Amino acid sequence: MVMRGFALISPNGTENACGVANLAFSCDHGAHKSRPLPPRILRTLRIVRVRMVSPKKRPPPSLSPVLRYYTPMLGLALLLLFNLLGVVLQKYAHVPLPSNVIGLLLLLLALHLKIVRLRWVEDAAGFLLKHMMLLFAPVIVSTLALTDLLATNWLPILATILLSTLITLLATALIANLFTQDQTP
Repeated sequence: MVMRGFALISPNGTENACGVANLAFSCDHGAHKSRPLPPRILRTLRIVRVRMVSPKKRPPPSLSPVLRYYTPMLGLALLLLFNLLGVVLQKYAHVPLPSNVIGLLLLLLALHLKIVRLRWVEDAAGFLLKHMMLLFAPVIVSTLALTDLLATNWLPILATILLSTLITLLATALIANLFTQDQTP
């Protein structure tokens, strides 16, 4: 493939692995490599859709076979270590933030300073994100024990939820507007 990561979907629905470069298509189908298509064919070519093809994830070649197997567990251990650091900082340094937020900020700092590599924690974080709803189940079930409190304070809770959602939407729209204004021609 000339440019990895793309697949051309033809009008009849068949898919060809192709690269897109400067509006010239060229494909690599096994043993032979084709040249870019001539301009007269490009003018008549109708592209229905181009979709991203995710490359196969392979463990980095520098890791030994044992470390390749344990990389997701090491990533989870790193995530838990930064969470523990956040708990310790919040408890003993009296930082006025939740401990998990402090842990995530420390992880972000470690990733930025390249103390921790993204590939070390990527698999574990992806697994946790994929199963996030399962992790929220105990919190959701525990709200059943607070039904009396929820029944007496339903109006302030509802107002807080609606107002915070509105503020979040407006802030996101304003920030997105600021970033997209610079990119318009």
